[in-house]
Amino acid sequence: MKRTTYGRCHVLAAHNEDWVPEDEDDVYVVSAKPTDEPPFLAMTYGGLLCNVGFNANGIAPINYRFYPSDSRIGIPRLVVSRAVLASRRISSAIGRALVPHRAAGYNHMLIHESGELYSIEVSARRSEILHGTDGYLVHTNHYLAPSMKQVESEPRN
Repeated sequence: MKRTTYGRCHVLAAHNEDWVPEDEDDVYVVSAKPTDEPPFLAMTYGGLLCNVGFNANGIAPINYRFYPSDSRIGIPRLVVSRAVLASRRISSAIGRALVPHRAAGYNHMLIHESGELYSIEVSARRSEILHGTDGYLVHTNHYLAPSMKQVESEPRN
C-alpha cells in the first residue's frame, strides 16, 4: 500500500504463509550482506533459497505459488525469485521475474519504496503484469489476469 504524506511516500508490504504447522521450526529470517548485490532481510524455510523479503535498494518481492498446466523443465521458481530479491532497480526485478525458460508459475508481487506496485503473474510460458492503483495491490495464490486463468490447474494433494 502507498500513502503520501507531505510529499513523502509510505509503503506497507505484507505477506502470509499458508504452510503446515510441522514446518514452523524450520522458518528462518535471514539478514544477509552479499558482496555483489544489495543487502537484504528475508524469510525462508531451512534448506531453501531466500526469496520473500526486502533489499537495501527498496525492492520488496513477495511471492505466491501458482499451479499452471504448462510447467516444464526449466529455471525453478525459487531461483527466479531469489534473483528478483537481488535486483538493484525495479526494472531489473521485473525483467528477472520474466526470465525465459521458467519451469513453473509464481506471482511476483514487487513493491518499491517509491510506491510502485506490480503483480507479475507467470507460468512457464506466459506472463501478465498487473499494476497497483490508488496505492493498493492485493494478490493470492490464484491467477487474476484472464489470459493467465487459462493455464491454471489445481494443486496436487
